Amino acid sequence: MKKITLLLLFLSNFIYSQSLVKTYYDPYSKTKLKEVYQVKPNTPTINGYYKLYDEYGNLLEQRSYTNNKLNGKSTTYLGANEASVTYGGINSLGKISTVSNYKNGKLNGEQLRYNFSKDGKRYLEFKQIYKNDKLVSNTIYFPNGQEKQILQIGKSYEYYENGNKFAEYVINENEQIDGQYLGWSKSGYLEVKGFLINGEKDGEWIEYKEDGTIKSKELYELGKRIPTQEEKELTQQKEIEKAKKEEEKRKLLKEKRLAEKKEAERIKRIEKEKFALTKKVNDQSKEYEREKKTVEKLYVVEDKAGSMLLSETVYKTKKKHLYNAYVIAINHLNSELKNTTDLQEKSELLSLALRLTDKMKGLRDSKSRDLEKKLKKIDQPTEILETLGLKK
Repeated sequence: MKKITLLLLFLSNFIYSQSLVKTYYDPYSKTKLKEVYQVKPNTPTINGYYKLYDEYGNLLEQRSYTNNKLNGKSTTYLGANEASVTYGGINSLGKISTVSNYKNGKLNGEQLRYNFSKDGKRYLEFKQIYKNDKLVSNTIYFPNGQEKQILQIGKSYEYYENGNKFAEYVINENEQIDGQYLGWSKSGYLEVKGFLINGEKDGEWIEYKEDGTIKSKELYELGKRIPTQEEKELTQQKEIEKAKKEEEKRKLLKEKRLAEKKEAERIKRIEKEKFALTKKVNDQSKEYEREKKTVEKLYVVEDKAGSMLLSETVYKTKKKHLYNAYVIAINHLNSELKNTTDLQEKSELLSLALRLTDKMKGLRDSKSRDLEKKLKKIDQPTEILETLGLKK
């Protein structure tokens, strides 16, 4: 009876030594409670319980503090917002999400987390063990309750959802896999075996077939795979082929540049020849115009007797048949000059025309009666030129 009296006295002293603090989502109307917690009188130091609610009045968190440090059990719950995005839906509202244990502000003991499977069933997602805020072990579960991973300093395991072992290995103090690693297939046969040093593959790694025979072997040195002799030879062959391709590429590039250079030189040469030919054609054209006038003056002369009778200048043609044939030929050449844009052809036509004017100058004072008789009967330009001994 005395002990009960002392306990009641202690509890009443504890309660009266705390002050209650409340906060609201609507601080003016104070209808939506947000937080309620105990503090030491006249201080902001949280000491006692702490509760957090969502805007709809659902409890979200429940913790215990001693002098502003978490102590004892701390629980979180699914509020309206969280429930709306879980597979559990409205049925998950108010359900426990996590349970943690603290001592002097540090995680100590079990931490549990719950979740919902796709079919809406609630299950334990993981169970962790802490010691002074350091994770000692972590067990993860499938939605059907089967262990998925048991991770801890020392021997650790992984499983398939059907319960068969997936892997077995050792985790060192650095939280790295260290030592032998064994891996099994979903059907249960040993599939892979190897070693790791501080999380890095090292030594021989063997992959097995279902009948237990070796499927493949690989060698590692601190995480770096060591190629086999066959792979080295294959790599060497690839490098040789790559070098050949690069050489061929350089050769083709060199040939391309040489071809481009030759083409540029050819174009430059053509432009130069075109310029020279253009100048030649211009010079020939000027000479041709002068020579035509010269021929005309030689063959078409003033008839003084006729001029005296008619009181105007009268002209007569010397060697009429020869000159008429010349006019036919020269008109033909003029027409061809007008119809062509090819400089080389123009030059050849002008050269022929100049030879024709030169021929006419030579025939002006020479005996050409027989030639004139022949030309009198010809009206084709090419035949006239041939008769005069001129060919294109």
